[in-house]
Amino acid sequence: GIWAAKGAAVIPLDAWHATEDKKATFDQVTGTPVFAVDVTPDRSMCSIAVAGRRSDGKPYTEIIENRAGTTWVKARVLELKRAWGGKVILDPSGPAGSLVSDGVEVETVSTREHAQSCGLFFDLVTGEKMRHRPDQLLDAALAGAVKKDIGDGLWLWSRKTSLVDISPLVAATLAIGAVGAPAQVGFKSLDDYLDD
Repeated sequence: GIWAAKGAAVIPLDAWHATEDKKATFDQVTGTPVFAVDVTPDRSMCSIAVAGRRSDGKPYTEIIENRAGTTWVKARVLELKRAWGGKVILDPSGPAGSLVSDGVEVETVSTREHAQSCGLFFDLVTGEKMRHRPDQLLDAALAGAVKKDIGDGLWLWSRKTSLVDISPLVAATLAIGAVGAPAQVGFKSLDDYLDD
């Protein structure tokens, strides 16, 4: 697309591809999973992403679903929660906000928390400190995504001005944001280094 040709991708695509793990599957993730839901502005598509932490401490994400409409979401979310536990999050100020009143038990994030998730996602990808399963939907979303500044250096993925369905990217960003930065793996306390 034009945005890629002009080098305008928010996150460089080479950095994004460097975080791929072709052998990864979500069942290798330890701890409690986070599922995130996002819907396109015209409600034509909805995505569910999952994120968790790997044994090496790095956050990991993949897209679970990307389907037309929203009528299927409630049943799928309940199925995922029954199978994996964890929590479901969404941004109530976005198009997915109506799902809160649809009887789906979710945790909501504020606009500031959403923006902080975008910043963290950017940092983790460009620093190669996260991993994701290769996915053409995420590749296309990232290539065509545009950001919207909301002040104080904070920004969101812009659903209105992006030229593609970015619901997979928004869902993955929210899920990674809820998991957080890489954990310290194998960290020892200072006492472990001192003689008794």
